[in-house]
Amino acid sequence: MASWENVGAFSNAPNQGTRSAGNACYLNSTPFCCEYECINYINRFFGAHWGYDAYTYFTDAQIVTCTGKPGQAKGLVKFENGGVIAPEPDDILVFDQSPGLPLIGGTCLDAPSSTSGQGRFGHVALVTSVSSGSVTIIEQNWSPTGTFTLPISTKCGDGQTACKMAPRAGMPILGWVRAPIRVQATLNGNPWPTTQVNSTTGAILIGGTGAINYSITGPPGTNTNVLPTGTKVPDRAVNFPSGSLPIGPYALAYGGGGPSNSTFVGISPSPTLDLISGRTITFTMEFTSSPPPPQPTWTQVCSSTTPQFGNFPAMAYDAAQAQIVLFGGQNPIDNTSSNETWTWNGTSWTQSFPATPPPARSAQAMAYDAGHNQIVMFGGSVGGLIANDTWVWDGSTWTQMLPATSPSPRLEAAMVYDDTLHEILLIGGSNGSPSGLAETWAWDGTNWTMLVAPPVARTNFGAAYDYTRDETVVFGGKSQGVYLADTELFNDSIWTSSTPVPSPPIPRQDDRLAFDVALGQTVLFGGAGPLNTPAYNDTWTWNGTSWTQSFPATSPPGRSGHAMAYDAATSQVVVFGGINSAGAFTDTWVYGAPTTSSCPPK
Repeated sequence: MASWENVGAFSNAPNQGTRSAGNACYLNSTPFCCEYECINYINRFFGAHWGYDAYTYFTDAQIVTCTGKPGQAKGLVKFENGGVIAPEPDDILVFDQSPGLPLIGGTCLDAPSSTSGQGRFGHVALVTSVSSGSVTIIEQNWSPTGTFTLPISTKCGDGQTACKMAPRAGMPILGWVRAPIRVQATLNGNPWPTTQVNSTTGAILIGGTGAINYSITGPPGTNTNVLPTGTKVPDRAVNFPSGSLPIGPYALAYGGGGPSNSTFVGISPSPTLDLISGRTITFTMEFTSSPPPPQPTWTQVCSSTTPQFGNFPAMAYDAAQAQIVLFGGQNPIDNTSSNETWTWNGTSWTQSFPATPPPARSAQAMAYDAGHNQIVMFGGSVGGLIANDTWVWDGSTWTQMLPATSPSPRLEAAMVYDDTLHEILLIGGSNGSPSGLAETWAWDGTNWTMLVAPPVARTNFGAAYDYTRDETVVFGGKSQGVYLADTELFNDSIWTSSTPVPSPPIPRQDDRLAFDVALGQTVLFGGAGPLNTPAYNDTWTWNGTSWTQSFPATSPPGRSGHAMAYDAATSQVVVFGGINSAGAFTDTWVYGAPTTSSCPPK
């Protein structure tokens, strides 16, 4: 259906009259042609228009078309052209049989008395909008877009509210039919969902999101199986056992849901309406939009004490202690590294003084192991050498682990906790060569095990675990000295490459990723091009299929090699440190709902 939504009206004019028995298609073999093309067309439009399959009264409309007698349609109420009931959106407009079409054999066509078993096609269309002087319809065979505007005559008289429409292409309009009960919704007084047709391309633009739950009860004796119930709006009662519903009161009850970011107001004109023979009733559920949530932005936060080694530190959120832990980092002036441990409580940094800290280092990998309630750290640059030691932090103490098997020494790898495997993943990194490593390792709390290799060897990249989609997301970095802009996903122990639409962020290294639970998306910030120039300060989000650039009101200065983690206690992404061509940073920024900065005015 999605492929059909942006297609204009189909015409089979060269092959009109060429059909076989039953529901076989016309000779042009298009998927949109069947025995009654106008029925099929509005049926498909209806499905695309409202996002679900059309009801069986389109089959009833075949009877209308074949016989030219709309009153024979089962379950539908007929209104005469020029009568006192005006057409409404979603009415089926019924035309008499067209004298311009040839006689065609068939079992359901209205056969002229002089020609047994033959007759002419009629026509139907779907009313999409009504104004004071015209009706807009969607139909098959005419105009590139399928839309046409029919004028309503102003010479009505008799106090009629719906004046007579002139014939369409020689076909008189008999009237319109609709179901006796309809349910619709409005948002801020406007129809919801809404449909518009692009006047240039003919594309059908679908609007409205969010299911609506409701139910209808009728007078005693009503077959409840034929009353609309559930999530489809607009809706109508169908498959009436005797061709009509019992007259009497019908009541609609709202059960929840509705347009996104909205509040249910009430039902108009009333939750209970009387159905009169030959008429219809329409319930309208009214919603008002709720204020949209504030757009996330970056805010700088200042602390009286702060780490001083901001180049390539490692950072992870310790869920057991409800705080972020930072270790190490490098001073770019003298290339010395730190063995300091710091914790962030959402407002300030505090240094911890464990008895046996790991050796000073930078560019190591670190993540929280939720299965063992501890932070795991691996490798990095230690004293000018590349390390492959494994350390764990329990909230107060660092402990070196001595696994039977370890990955080779590396720095600038990425580490995440895979919530499906319940293991820490160590991905890629560099052993000092420009090629990067095409390796995936898993830590089970005791030992390292090599898993399937990723598609591309890489180093200096960002990674995060997407808890909504249960997969690890990798972006950017370098491979063989080439800057990357690919997105790799690891799910169920399988690596796949994603080609996002629209375009992803530009190639970069030393970018950082963190999964934002509040947004339900992965956030990317920063990174750099060759020689760290330029250093980017752009923010992107990944929703599982595509990257979207965000434009927050405030952003940190461009940087790469920073530390980044999601603080679940404050529902914020936290960035610390980093470097650009002007030097290293030791500042702290948070990304989330707008808040007041704790930093003194500049």
